[in-house]
Amino acid sequence: MIEWPTRGRRLLAEGASCVLALCIGAVLLFGPASGAIAAAGPDVRSFYLISLAQTPLPEAADAVLVKSLGSTMRIDEGVDADITLSIAEPMTVEDLEIAFAAELSNHGIALIREGEGYRLADVSVAMVETPQPIIVGAPLPTPKVTIAQQSASADGPAVISEPKGKAWWLYAALILVASVVAGLAIRFGRPLIMGLRRRFAHTSRRPAAATNSTQRGAVVDWLLSQHSVPLPLLASACDRAARLARPVEQALCDVGAVTEANLADAYCAITGLSRWDPATAPTLASGDVVLDGFIKNHPLRIVEMDDWSLVAACADPLDDRTYAALSRTARRMVTLRVGLLSEISPEGGAATDPEHHAPLVIVPWSRPRPDGARLLQAVLARRTAAEAVQIPAGLNGQ
Repeated sequence: MIEWPTRGRRLLAEGASCVLALCIGAVLLFGPASGAIAAAGPDVRSFYLISLAQTPLPEAADAVLVKSLGSTMRIDEGVDADITLSIAEPMTVEDLEIAFAAELSNHGIALIREGEGYRLADVSVAMVETPQPIIVGAPLPTPKVTIAQQSASADGPAVISEPKGKAWWLYAALILVASVVAGLAIRFGRPLIMGLRRRFAHTSRRPAAATNSTQRGAVVDWLLSQHSVPLPLLASACDRAARLARPVEQALCDVGAVTEANLADAYCAITGLSRWDPATAPTLASGDVVLDGFIKNHPLRIVEMDDWSLVAACADPLDDRTYAALSRTARRMVTLRVGLLSEISPEGGAATDPEHHAPLVIVPWSRPRPDGARLLQAVLARRTAAEAVQIPAGLNGQ
């Protein structure tokens, strides 16, 4: 007697889902705007940075067609020119093709689509080829439409036959299938989704993992190999990094295990970047309000800048997201130099930690571990593996 209300609510929900699927299917299939919605396509644009000045044709075609568009190309014998083309803006593949074809047309060269690649030929030769090739930027020939007229018969005027109506039964079948799928998804999908949410709920509460984890681990290993860091101080840095979602090497600097200069040297040793000296390379303003606002909100300083490139001083060269956003904002190629955070950011670089936290306690590994202990275990495991590799090498040397 108690199960009937629950079963009735479930059946009512499934019926409502079927009716909703029918309404949505009817709107999508028979709505007047469905054709317009389907016709609209995404405007996929990419940022292209191309600078060609009196460049020989083979090198220019390789830069634009092969390296930028990822295609193939071939050049007809006897076709040559010096190409000048400058592009530094987001555009579609078709826009880049047209821009390159326009420059080629100034030299009497046609850009022809040939299969999956391109062909560069003389315009006078391409225009007389049979069949007519597809020339980029040239108007497509308009096909002639022949309308067959039916002569009037003796019984009456000519009758123009109309095409048959739409296959309404096919649309009805599609709607029926959609309603059945929606009902099954509501009935069996919700328990599955709830189970997955319970299974992976703990992962959503963890701090976001730092980018370039391999290089950041190498930076930590370099610091520990060059400087003596006590284990309690290393454990405190790992705990701080886990709680504040901060890289371990910066947490080591926060707790005083290493200095800012030591951290900058480690970044330079791992990434191969050069150090920034404010005395020899002072900072400058870009003159762009948007770019200056971005620089103000991030620990960055502009050192050099021209129309195509930008050199920026930073304290964390492994923060790829920030430097990708800087490149998009500046619309230039970005080169990094490593500096001290106290020189780049006047307010300092230690992350705020207003709450009081108990000292880190490393529990047995069979139990659930805190994130700080997991970071510490990873660091110690890498150190143990490195020492195990060095010991046999030392024995072989003796």
